[in-house]
This record gives sequence, C-alpha cells and structure tokens, in this order.
Amino acid sequence: MSTVDIGQKCKKIVEYLWDPEPRNDDSPAEPIWCLGRRYSIPEPIERSDLRNQSFPPNQPPSPSQEALEYSSKPPSQADSHDFRNLSWPAAFLDDFESRIWITYRSNFPAIPKSKDPNAQQALTFSVRLRSQLLDTRGFTTDTGWGCMIRSGQSLLANALLIQKLGRDWRRGSETGKEIALLSLFADRPQAPFSIHRFVEHGAAACGKHPGEWFGPSATARCIDECEHAGLNVYVTSDGSDVHEDKFRQIAGLDDIKPTLILLGVRLGIDSITPVYWDALKAIIQYPQSVGIAGRLHIKEMDPSMLIGFLIKNNDDWHDWKHRVRSAPGKPIIHVFDGGPPNFGRHFEREGAVDEVEALDDDDELHLPTPIKDRPSS
Repeated sequence: MSTVDIGQKCKKIVEYLWDPEPRNDDSPAEPIWCLGRRYSIPEPIERSDLRNQSFPPNQPPSPSQEALEYSSKPPSQADSHDFRNLSWPAAFLDDFESRIWITYRSNFPAIPKSKDPNAQQALTFSVRLRSQLLDTRGFTTDTGWGCMIRSGQSLLANALLIQKLGRDWRRGSETGKEIALLSLFADRPQAPFSIHRFVEHGAAACGKHPGEWFGPSATARCIDECEHAGLNVYVTSDGSDVHEDKFRQIAGLDDIKPTLILLGVRLGIDSITPVYWDALKAIIQYPQSVGIAGRLHIKEMDPSMLIGFLIKNNDDWHDWKHRVRSAPGKPIIHVFDGGPPNFGRHFEREGAVDEVEALDDDDELHLPTPIKDRPSS
C-alpha cells in the first residue's frame, strides 16, 4: 500500500470519527448542481466596501450586509448549523434541504423472516447474527441490508415530489401535501412504498429474501411493481439501452405522460472507471434527473447504481434524448428509435462487443480473442 493510500485511509477514519460538516472547498469556484439546477458561489464582498457605506436607519439589511455580519461574528456566536460559512450558496441549501432523504430506520413493525431454508445463507454475517440474537421474530431494522432500498425510496420520493409539487417547491410550503407524500413511504406494511412492500415485491419478483441486500436491478423492479400513484415507470431490461418504442408503450404513444426511467448500471468493479466520470457528471445536470441511488463522491462511488429520470411530456423526452446523445465522455446511456430486437441465445446486438469497457483505470478496451471452430472428427 502506497503512502498516498495510507494517508487517504487515515483521513477517512478521522472524518468518520469526527464527522465534520461538509465544506465546499474542493473546487469552490465551480458551480454546484442539484437535480438539474445550477448554483454559483457569489463573488466575495470586501468588508471595507460595506463598512464605508452608510445605510438609512430601520432599513432591513441586504443579503451582503447579513453575510458580513455573520462572517464578523466570533465562532461562539455563529450558528453551528448554518452552512453559510462553508461556501455553500444559500439557494442551493434551500433546494438541497427540500429533497427527500430516506435512510436506515429501527423499531418498525417486524418484517417476517423467510421460511426458505436457504435464506440464511443469503444474509451477511452481521445481519444473520443480529437476526438470530436480537430480531428473532423478524426484522425490525434495515441496518446492514436496506441501503439500496432506502436509496430507491429516496429516488422515487423525489420523483413524486417534483411531479406533484413542482421542481420549485421548497420545504415549509404546502405542508399538508408534503406530509401526505411522505406517508406513502412510512415504515408500516400498509404504506404503498414502505420497506415492507419493497421486501414483499423483492421476494416475489426477484427471489430476494428479507434481510438480503438488494442490487440496483432488484430495487428498480420493486419500484416497477409498486402502485405508482399516477406515475408510469420504465425499467430497462438490457442495462443502459433505452428503446423508444418500448418507452412509448408505457409513457404514451402520442402524448407522453409523466414517466420515471430507471437504469440499473455497473460502471466498474470496485470503483467507477474514470472514462465514465464526465458522462456521469453530465447526467446530474439534466433537468430530468431525479438522482442516482449510489454512495459517496464520484471517484469513490459504488459502481453499481440506479439512475433515475422523470420525463413529464413530449418536450421533456426530446430534450432528454438530445442530452443523452450529446453527452461528453464514454456514453453510459444509449437511446434507440425502435424497439429492442428479439435476439436468440446465440445472437447479440450489433456493436455490443465494441461497447465492452475494460473495468480498470487504464481505459483500455478489451476485446475477446476470436476462437476458430474446431474441425469435426
């Protein structure tokens, strides 16, 4: 292990134990994106310029005055939960804090264990141990196995939020509608998008046992099986290939109705292959983006992920197709005008081999070595 690797791991350990507030200090001059919205850091204001100005009495302070007043406070007087001193644009924070985040929960009504004798073998050691010692009657927490389910719930919740309340909705307005939407994801068996329903659909559609970790494809299929509350769902059956004929059969032949596109992809082995970084960054800038169910910074992100887009109408569809086809870097998504061909067992889509990417950091293309047929004896 190199000195750089040791330093990075030590830094992660310290950050994990200390858990500092996130700072925008990697590239503070670059814009910040949140589900297709661009936010820029305001130009710094010289204190001397403001202090030399005179303001009428009883006039409300301007944003620049407030920023100066805040930055002039000693640390003891500054609000420890205010991110303005961490280089985050206020408009971005309002947007980010209005997105729905669903994570691990405990003490919810028990999810019954599978009666399949092979179910225990599908669980991780820690989950198996907990189920035998603590959750003997069923799973009352999803810690250790529910991360992709929770990420999928978050993606679906934000798609419904945008569809029902609009992209400009911010927390604090239309509280009744917000509560009604969140109740759809409550941790109780009756809620249509609860973890109980996801586990139920996972067992029926994907053969997943309660307590077993879900992958992106299983999560997408569970969302597709759920009652969609007025939202169509298109799940790709062949990775990142989107076929317009099949999409329109779900979204609408003439007038497209709001449809959630879910793409389960894998872009590397242990981490994302660098050749995909630019295309992945571009994806979150699409106005149709509703998030990526994955983890960590792009360079450390789990390469298995679920990418979501909300297509609201025909104009949205054409705009999304144009963005996908003109995306920078190695393409992640491929859009075809027709429907998926019906290949046999020994056939594959033309050009599929050329799209096989080497899953390493050298960005080399590995093609299979041709094998000649052996002469019959």
